[in-house]
Amino acid sequence: MNREILKLAIPNIISNLSVPLLSLVDVALMGHLDSAEYILTIGFGVMIFNFVYWGFGFLRMGATGFTGLLGRLLLARVADQVDTRTYSAAILVVQAVVLGAMALFPSVAVLIAMSLVYGFCLGQITTLSPIVVRREFGAAAFGAIYGIAGTVIQFCSAFGPAIFGVLVDLFGGYGPVLAVAAGFELSAALVLLVGRARR
Repeated sequence: MNREILKLAIPNIISNLSVPLLSLVDVALMGHLDSAEYILTIGFGVMIFNFVYWGFGFLRMGATGFTGLLGRLLLARVADQVDTRTYSAAILVVQAVVLGAMALFPSVAVLIAMSLVYGFCLGQITTLSPIVVRREFGAAAFGAIYGIAGTVIQFCSAFGPAIFGVLVDLFGGYGPVLAVAAGFELSAALVLLVGRARR
């Protein structure tokens, strides 16, 4: 098999394997309790949760998916005409402003409007990250570098909500947590811009 294909495939395979591993952790934890009924209970609970959650998922997925699609369509038109580092940094700054607006003005209208803008930006960022890596490091190093980056992204996607949930409990609300997330967005934008200055 071609080594280039393996460089691309292996990191993706490993990241996809993490999904069933999370279920194994649930079973392992419940398996240490004194009755096998706990394993059945958690399986049944997960099934009910998934049914209800995905039953209403069309609302969330439809709105953010549509705005994400619009963002990707815009990116497709401008990707070859703009500096992707600067463009990515600008998108991250917009996302930070959106999160700041959500933290400061938590009304329903603001939350919905800012969620749509965030989805529009997210549709571009998810496509821009591999483009930036490819342009900065070249085709030969893309698989190894983006494999590591993709693993970190998946790790943050898996544990980020739990960490932010703890922060919500700690701070007693979403405002400070959204401000922390905005700080991460601004830090990422700064890394993109400073990384170029040192090259």
